[in-house]
Amino acid sequence: MGPIAEEELLRLADSGKIQSDTLVWHEGLAAWQVYGYVKPEPAVRPPTLSGPAASPMMGAPSQTPSRPQPALAGATQARNAQTVRCTKCQTPVPESIFEPEGTAPCPGCNALLQVEAFPALFKQIAEGKSGETILVEGEASCFYHPQKRAVVPCSICGRFLCALCDVELNDEHLCPVCLDTGRKKGKLTQLENKRALYDSSALMLTLAPLICFWPISCVTAPAAVVLAIYSWSQPPSILPRTRFRSYLAILFGVLQIVGWILALAGGFKFISIYRRLPGRGSTLTYYASLYEAADHLLQAASNGYTETYKRFYFRDIQAIIIRKTNWSVFWSLIWFLPALLLASLALTNGGPSAAILWIGTGLLSFGVVINLALGPTCVCHIQTAVQTEKLPSLKRLRTARRILGRIKSRIEAAQGPVHPEGLASPNQPASESI
Repeated sequence: MGPIAEEELLRLADSGKIQSDTLVWHEGLAAWQVYGYVKPEPAVRPPTLSGPAASPMMGAPSQTPSRPQPALAGATQARNAQTVRCTKCQTPVPESIFEPEGTAPCPGCNALLQVEAFPALFKQIAEGKSGETILVEGEASCFYHPQKRAVVPCSICGRFLCALCDVELNDEHLCPVCLDTGRKKGKLTQLENKRALYDSSALMLTLAPLICFWPISCVTAPAAVVLAIYSWSQPPSILPRTRFRSYLAILFGVLQIVGWILALAGGFKFISIYRRLPGRGSTLTYYASLYEAADHLLQAASNGYTETYKRFYFRDIQAIIIRKTNWSVFWSLIWFLPALLLASLALTNGGPSAAILWIGTGLLSFGVVINLALGPTCVCHIQTAVQTEKLPSLKRLRTARRILGRIKSRIEAAQGPVHPEGLASPNQPASESI
């Protein structure tokens, strides 16, 4: 809808008709943005003053002095001028560290870095299109901007779109409305960043009564069966995952229901485009893994009930930064010092207690050996034009380098090889560096 004035937009937002994820646009933006990014702050909302009326816009508030809009040209120049920064101290990394092999100290904090730069770091970022004005009478016009020339129809609804409204996704052209509708209904999996794991929830409903309070199974068992069946009609995880949990939840739920009735009177694997890479990072609240697809990497984090996805397309990866750490030494000491203490106690004691102490010493020593065999630790980050993201699954230097060697060919196939002149001048435009 639109165009509408800023006061009307604020009223629609207050009434809930416009949400934070609603796509909006106004003059000055290179592309459609979500309302939560461009909305005015309530604390700085300007009072009504005499003067020129608010300029009309297409579904978003006009730019006012109290709410500065992003400087698109300046932001583009800033992105083109950015370089790789140390992930520990944020110091810019000089081109002398852009070495494909070995590590070099950071000039700011002396952390050992291994930086593998790719052509996307030096590529000129294209500016957004605003659409061409119709010059010939009778020429096809945009459905949302009648004064703009149509360049392509929407692949879903067939409406004519100008260059501004055209959103290209997987070789298809979508209008903002179809894009927003498909994202909300879960039809555009490329835009998803979270999915509910109903099979895990159903299985937990069948196991929780056995652990906590079994009489509630008369309620949780039927709910688990219904939830497990319901999970079949919902989109499954985009990662390799079997339906084993759903079948197990149905089996346990049916057994519990049968048990209550008597008291009163494996899995098929989904086809997935992803292949899991070595390494796994975990905390008390979630675990993360890295997956490889044909044209991107996927980082998946799960707490057991939901999964969060982040995608890094090979054509957009600017650099992969591996920083060596000393956590392997720390964990070796954590295992070795108790083992040394138990060994000293075993030498000073005899009898059965000494045997138990020697068993504990052997187990702790085994932990030291395993830690040393895994090699040095590291922290790995991946950099694109808009973010530098940590890869928590890559915690060992040997694993990180092996994965880097594996995906390097994929990145070069998408971007082309890194030319020496590009590495020598990372801040110059792509036309001069590549």
